[in-house]
Amino acid sequence: MVRPIAAAIKKTLPPCFELDDLVSVGSIGLIRAAESYQPKRKVPFNHWAWLKIRGAILEFIGGNYRTRSGLQPRRNWRDAVHGPLTLAITSTLGAPDPAGDRAVAQAEMRRDLRAASAALKPREQKVLLTHYREGATLRATAKAIGLSEDQLYVQHQHSLRVMRRELEMRGRKAA
Repeated sequence: MVRPIAAAIKKTLPPCFELDDLVSVGSIGLIRAAESYQPKRKVPFNHWAWLKIRGAILEFIGGNYRTRSGLQPRRNWRDAVHGPLTLAITSTLGAPDPAGDRAVAQAEMRRDLRAASAALKPREQKVLLTHYREGATLRATAKAIGLSEDQLYVQHQHSLRVMRRELEMRGRKAA
């Protein structure tokens, strides 16, 4: 069950990712699926396992990259996955920067982010605030809000897309 999923994902990746690595990580996802499966939810196990296997592989891909010396963990995964928008949200919601011009730019970005966040639903706002301001992991955020990790991930991605669109409409470049 793991190998076909890993092979399908491998087709979309650069050649530096090894199929065996993806299968190994997918096997961990299969173990997690077996541990967390709840038959009372009436979800077929093969569907549940597919989600967990694919999620584990994608998490591995998102958290690592290849160099000539081998597989290296990403130093700043938020920057690598989401780019400057995430850094802006993190720095804006986090501690202020006292440097002169940078403080003015941050204040402007903070104003634009607040205005852009008005386009989000209250639950989406809570997702971003819990994750970025409080520094909670996506898993902890999902638990705090009462969503599954998969649901939270989808909502998180949607929220970032809405924020990007709103910032671009205000003339801010959001990568």
